[in-house]
Amino acid sequence: MQWVDYGKDFYTAVSWSDVPAEDGRRLRIGWLNNGLYAGGIPAVPWRSAQSVPRVLSLRSMGGAMTLVQRPVEELQHLRGRNITLGERALASGDHILITDVRGRTPEIVAEFDPGSAQEVDIKVDVGNGEETVIGYDTTCCCGKPPCVG
Repeated sequence: MQWVDYGKDFYTAVSWSDVPAEDGRRLRIGWLNNGLYAGGIPAVPWRSAQSVPRVLSLRSMGGAMTLVQRPVEELQHLRGRNITLGERALASGDHILITDVRGRTPEIVAEFDPGSAQEVDIKVDVGNGEETVIGYDTTCCCGKPPCVG
């Protein structure tokens, strides 16, 4: 089995294809919430959110058709100034601190070669004893890299 979105907070995803024929994309968006705790989320300024809209397509990978997704290109107009770090080699426990990021919704474009590491993490919104961790687990959901279900 392969997950399209792994996690309990990508809920009630919808897809539509009634975009103009010359466009031809299959688009998908999801509700970022979960019925188990939705009623406990403060409703100000809003209650939950929608995911980044994505384009779905099929690609042949390893001899099998695989569902792939990418953010819609229309989101590119929201981009601001870039901060480029360049290639870095990090050992376990190393970190890079970036303090010159402004805005409420930064876009992170990162490419990793985890080598023998089982996990790579990016920590954002760090402070006051809290942090958001974006992680990549090389063993995936089935324990075999890459995930083959």
